[in-house]
Amino acid sequence: MRFIFLFLFFLFISCRNENHPIFFGGKILNKSADKIILNKDDDILNESSIDENGFFQMRLDSISPGLYNFFLQPEFQYLILEKNDSIYIRLNSLDFDESLVFMGNGASKNNFLMDIFLNFEKNEEILNKSFNESFEEYLKKVDSFLVVQQKKFIQFKSKVKISSFAEKLINNALLYPYMEKIQSFILRKNISDKLWNNIKYDYNINFNDNSLAFFKPYIDFIYLYTFNITRIKNKEIDKIDFQIDRLNTANDLISDNEIKSKLFRFLAFEVLLKNKHIYEKSKFINEFLKISNFESINNEVDELYKNQKRLTPGNIFPQVYFANQNGSILDITTDNKTKKVLFFWSYDQNSHLNAIHQKIFKLKTTFFNHKFYSININESQSKWLDNIISKDFINIRSINFEEMSKKLIIDNLNKIFFLNEKSEIQKIDLIDNLILN
Repeated sequence: MRFIFLFLFFLFISCRNENHPIFFGGKILNKSADKIILNKDDDILNESSIDENGFFQMRLDSISPGLYNFFLQPEFQYLILEKNDSIYIRLNSLDFDESLVFMGNGASKNNFLMDIFLNFEKNEEILNKSFNESFEEYLKKVDSFLVVQQKKFIQFKSKVKISSFAEKLINNALLYPYMEKIQSFILRKNISDKLWNNIKYDYNINFNDNSLAFFKPYIDFIYLYTFNITRIKNKEIDKIDFQIDRLNTANDLISDNEIKSKLFRFLAFEVLLKNKHIYEKSKFINEFLKISNFESINNEVDELYKNQKRLTPGNIFPQVYFANQNGSILDITTDNKTKKVLFFWSYDQNSHLNAIHQKIFKLKTTFFNHKFYSININESQSKWLDNIISKDFINIRSINFEEMSKKLIIDNLNKIFFLNEKSEIQKIDLIDNLILN
């Protein structure tokens, strides 16, 4: 009953006033988190707690038309918001995309956008199984999928009036996931860029569409494209000079600063997080800082590079503070008596939580003379205590995950650290490299 009342309330306020605030609310079944976050680009616009019955709501006094996204850990999805929209959603966290339904003013365009994403997921399975076909046959499949979706969009627009801005966003949301798949095919097959040139003009590809700067399939497409056209000039893709050439390619190709900055950041992080020698990383960073004019990204990349140098085997483990089960602050580097193994987990990721502990139990039989530190990355002390799996480990929790993840470069929860008695780093690896499943 409350669901119907809230929906009618949203509908009422959306009809009575031409300049009303934007409302975003809904009901979450089987909620996976206690709050939902609405983002514009990389910024948090608003957030709302989700009550015990799954309801949430937020008000936005003014917005600019654009592509937004909402985040319900660990999932997110896009939505289009414009003036006078009031959106109400209903979804089941256990079946996130498939259960998501939009209601209210502005719902139709977002339901159609959601259908595009769901249809692409089905078609992507077919395309992934078609990588052994010829390029011509692969393109025919892509074209056929696009034609079907474009016809559906034409029918949709004949029944529902939408703005030219929303129409453009939907057309691009339809197009670029398939363009990314074509680039994946070209990469796998090592195809000449001449074949791509025809496609680029057929589909009217724009590498500088600022409205799509935060649309992942669009950025993924350009990112792959820079790899493919750099590969034509430089075949030695495993060399650091290839990545430097790719950086220059992106710099020449992209004029929009928002898009360029994202590509620069992705490329720098790809180089730094790969298992390359520190000398190669240093060579890339030197060139990167000469080319990049993005101060905040330069600082972020430089910080990552310096943290990586600190994590070189033989160096003392960085000073990071943790909380023990009593809530007291702990610095593990003060323990100078035993060797240590550190691993990480989250109570929001149940499958990983169970898998990592099973693998660590196996590892413990080999490294029986080590202390094993089980490090939880979440904020809630009480929820952490409720989810501790074993007392065979020293159970601790990160006090500031953002700070810890930067210092330790926790880009993967399967990362484990081996320290000697003096808390010097002996080895950093992924658990799957050490455990045979």
